[in-house]
Amino acid sequence: MVKKKLARSPEDRWIAGVCGGIAEYTGLPSWLIRVIAIVLFFVPVPVILVLLIYILLTVSLPTRVPGKKLDQNAIDVEFEVRE
Repeated sequence: MVKKKLARSPEDRWIAGVCGGIAEYTGLPSWLIRVIAIVLFFVPVPVILVLLIYILLTVSLPTRVPGKKLDQNAIDVEFEVRE
């Protein structure tokens, strides 16, 4: 069984693809994840904390290659052929 890996979505993105990647990882609709993120800006948690978490996720999560699922056991190598 292939484990899912959290990554930013290259297709389902508005800003950096963090909400789209979380939606793909959890199986929830991306609009629901975005609504939750927006609501977090209005709860009594400091807005700067929510913003810092989003920036941290943007920097730390890899971007999934479009049309390719991340496989933890796969090796992605590019070869250059010279003649």
